[in-house]
Amino acid sequence: MIPSHPPAPASSEFVEEVEIQGHIIDSLLLPKVLDEILMHGGSYVLKDIRIGQRQADTSHARIEVRAPTAEGLRTILDGIHDHGAVPVSDRDCTTVAADIMGPTAQGFAAGDLTSIVKAIQAGVTYANMHTSVFPGGEIRGQLVGGGHDDDQDEND
Repeated sequence: MIPSHPPAPASSEFVEEVEIQGHIIDSLLLPKVLDEILMHGGSYVLKDIRIGQRQADTSHARIEVRAPTAEGLRTILDGIHDHGAVPVSDRDCTTVAADIMGPTAQGFAAGDLTSIVKAIQAGVTYANMHTSVFPGGEIRGQLVGGGHDDDQDEND
């Protein structure tokens, strides 16, 4: 049986599954994550845990995190993210057009998609992803062009 902190009734809770991997036992990351959940009024269920057998082996845990409010869940997820726990599913992730004038300081006029696509293809751009859980940004990475498009025009 996998130990867990007893959850409250599911109908009144907000739930997110997270994963943590690495040296989560000897570095005390797993206990820190579980403590963080409890300190912020949440509960958890350890859905899966695999512990490495040798010192060089990494471990993995999948944790169902529960909180009584959406704000409480966001607070918990912010706290455990610092310890390496990341959501399993990106189902809450959406893309929306940003309400900005354009990155004119970087040489692009607002709406100049052709220049932006060329910059992506040249490998000189990056993306910084913001979510409601991590409004300051949680993923930043280099964008690389995929080679060609499929609409049979001259903008490959």
